[in-house]
Amino acid sequence: MLNQNFPGFSQLVHNIVIAEENSELNLINGCAAATYSNSGSHIAITEFYIKKGAKVSFTMIHDWAPNVVVRPRSAAVVDEDGVFISNYVSLKTVKSVQSAPEVLLYGKRAKAKLYSILLADKLSKLDIGGKISLKGDDSSGEIVSRVISDGGKVISKGTLIGTGKNIKAHMECNGIFMKDEGEIITIPELQSQNKDVEMSHEAMIGKIAKDEIEYLMSRGIKEEDAISLILRGFLNIKIEGLPEILQKSIDVAIDVAFKGM
Repeated sequence: MLNQNFPGFSQLVHNIVIAEENSELNLINGCAAATYSNSGSHIAITEFYIKKGAKVSFTMIHDWAPNVVVRPRSAAVVDEDGVFISNYVSLKTVKSVQSAPEVLLYGKRAKAKLYSILLADKLSKLDIGGKISLKGDDSSGEIVSRVISDGGKVISKGTLIGTGKNIKAHMECNGIFMKDEGEIITIPELQSQNKDVEMSHEAMIGKIAKDEIEYLMSRGIKEEDAISLILRGFLNIKIEGLPEILQKSIDVAIDVAFKGM
């Protein structure tokens, strides 16, 4: 936690995670800044080495102050039959976040899933992405982002690189505007160096459909509660293979963010 009440305070972190063969590791990282912190920066490097048959779930739920700059950097190498799941959740005001985890699926049948759940108000700028390099034969990857701009700027980008045989990869970037101000930019990129691949992407940016609000209001729900309910559903990604305790942590973070909205 950043807890120094003076400008320019920096928090520097370097994590190294090694998952031995056939092991399973579930990590939840709750980084935060005290409300009385004027400004500061968080710079973190995290390395993952996932050996044969191992599985790692890594969830970051960030709660920063309005003048904090955040620069997490993470990378993972995944061996044969290994699995890496990364979840990044940022639902509170923060000056600037820039994050783009990179994953190398080195072994056969290796899997990676990168998920981002983001809310940016008018004071926030989020530059969130991810890259999965699918080198091992029969490997698979997925990048999914859910973005809400409440006046803030969000750049959501992802890169899938297919070099192995019989790989499968998909990318999905969806965003919702709450106001006429703000900005959402989606940048999907697919690269293939092999004909034996199945790679796809989809992107959507829009606003909450009026008929969805009206339907909920016809069932006796107030307008502001209807909007909050729709947004919760939009952000509430059910992640295949994620332990229940981590899924509950994400659900709680979403509920807290929209309480009273």
